[in-house]
Amino acid sequence: MQEKEEEKNAFFLFYLDQQAYALPLCQIERVVRVVEIRPLPLAASELLGVINFQGSPLPVWNMRKLLALPERETRLDDALVIVKEQAWAAFLADRVSGVFSWTQAEVAHEEACAMRGISGIAKRAGEIVYLCDLKRMLPEGGAV
Repeated sequence: MQEKEEEKNAFFLFYLDQQAYALPLCQIERVVRVVEIRPLPLAASELLGVINFQGSPLPVWNMRKLLALPERETRLDDALVIVKEQAWAAFLADRVSGVFSWTQAEVAHEEACAMRGISGIAKRAGEIVYLCDLKRMLPEGGAV
């Protein structure tokens, strides 16, 4: 009798500084080049501002601040990752790397994580990848 192969979950891999992070692929709408981000007056410090996305304002969250990472200026080669959790939102990534899959057994889950918004830790080619949970990370699911 053959053992059933464990199902793998697909994740979208991106980087902030040299650290790898991943989101469930089902939450990724698209990745685009950086465009002008307009600041919002009196907005939460984690909110960089809004962009015009297909004729509608889309909030752009500061993933560095949400993950307590050092700030840096936006660069022209940064990627703008558009996601959908409870609401449409976007965030900047230093670079994106593609889609990778892990089984549940290959992921150390939140009990092993002390970082806000991180639901698990996986390995890829010898590097640690933090699996992000947008629902726990973005205020009000990403809506402004």
